[in-house]
Amino acid sequence: VENGYVGTKEGFERMRQLTQRVLELDPNSAHAHALLSRIYHLHAWNWAAAVLESQRTLAIDPTDPGALNNAGRLSATTGRWDDALRQFRAALVRDPVHDYVIFNLGLTYYRARRFAEAESTLQKLLEIRPGFPWTRGLLAETLIAQGKAQEAVGVLTKELDEPMKLVSLPVAL
Repeated sequence: VENGYVGTKEGFERMRQLTQRVLELDPNSAHAHALLSRIYHLHAWNWAAAVLESQRTLAIDPTDPGALNNAGRLSATTGRWDDALRQFRAALVRDPVHDYVIFNLGLTYYRARRFAEAESTLQKLLEIRPGFPWTRGLLAETLIAQGKAQEAVGVLTKELDEPMKLVSLPVAL
């Protein structure tokens, strides 16, 4: 769905139907509840249903990094920064080098205007996985927000994703 192999509406509806079928067969499938939460969150924008499925997921497996990452993204979407940060940090206890969780933690720090923490989190991600998408662009935005435009330019000169560089570099300059 997200890669464009089928239409978005058709693909997400089919995913929802299949996920509902899995839950009929196994109501305690944490993975299926997490997927349903993601569908409600990212496609249907049904926050209440997404939260409910996220809670069901975490009731089944409260330490699953993927479930905690999804819950954190949902919390961040609804502006519950402290909940999101707690969920991302909990995911990192179980998997300290989970790149998507680290990125989402940095993004949430940035959105919560906690720029120094965002900067250190994104720097850590670059150490772990230098080519992780979006990281240099977000780090540059974080540096700019702190008045460190020259450092942002330095970060962006190492950006391999040309479209990201073209969008972010003029802002830093």
